[in-house]
Amino acid sequence: MFTETQDAGVKANESIDAPAEASSSPSKILGELTKVVSAVHLTAASALELLALETRRASLTLVWMIALALAAGLLVVSAWFGLMAVLAISSVALGLPWFAAILLLVVINLGVASGVIFMCIKMSKDLTFVASRRQFANILSKQAPLK
Repeated sequence: MFTETQDAGVKANESIDAPAEASSSPSKILGELTKVVSAVHLTAASALELLALETRRASLTLVWMIALALAAGLLVVSAWFGLMAVLAISSVALGLPWFAAILLLVVINLGVASGVIFMCIKMSKDLTFVASRRQFANILSKQAPLK
């Protein structure tokens, strides 16, 4: 008889513990879900912070590159002027009058400049997306008109 009472007590304890485990299970799931959401939030925040830092670094680098390109451009222009001065002085030393030496350099510079402008005009045709426009025109012409 004692064993029946003891077995009944064990069964009663099991039935009491079962709902307690069931009620703690959703709280465990909620706790784990909270940890996952927190980890995702931390990862996203870290990624955005890294992106912001890299964007700042890239923008500062771009500013420096533009400043250095301007400095290099000024140096190239001054070197070009120096080269033109040397050519003019050499031409005069060879017996060419000053007027003719300067005029010759102007003509040479205008010839080179017109060649560069011609190249730019020729290259500008690549900026019009000819193949893409042709492809989209073909796609749009094959579609049925909207009603």
